[in-house]
Amino acid sequence: MQSHQTSNATAVSQYAALAAIDGPQDCVDQLVSLLEKRRDLVMDCAAAIDRVDVLRPQGAFYAFLDLRASLQPGEDDAAFCGALLDAEHVALVPGSAFGAPGHARLSMAASEAHLREGFKRLARFLDARS
Repeated sequence: MQSHQTSNATAVSQYAALAAIDGPQDCVDQLVSLLEKRRDLVMDCAAAIDRVDVLRPQGAFYAFLDLRASLQPGEDDAAFCGALLDAEHVALVPGSAFGAPGHARLSMAASEAHLREGFKRLARFLDARS
């Protein structure tokens, strides 16, 4: 009965968390550097595509693409993301799921090669719709 009334992290999880906090932090600096590089790549790739803007990420490894200038009449961000997935096999999450209609969320956790290819496909998709 008590297990259904209280919940705590196990002792081993607590010790692991403590070791992560007190241990070497080199990996954190490496990850931050890697994500900054990917952020800059995303900013550059988005800037090269007409009708797509990007909101500069403030700390997460997600970027929000402003697609409002790219949407067709009557099209919303969910329909755009679905069409992009069908046509180019590029997955973006509709911004409306995060209270940002007309935008799409992009994960920068992907490799630089995948990010470049994704933007190449996004540009091709938009060119085909022009």
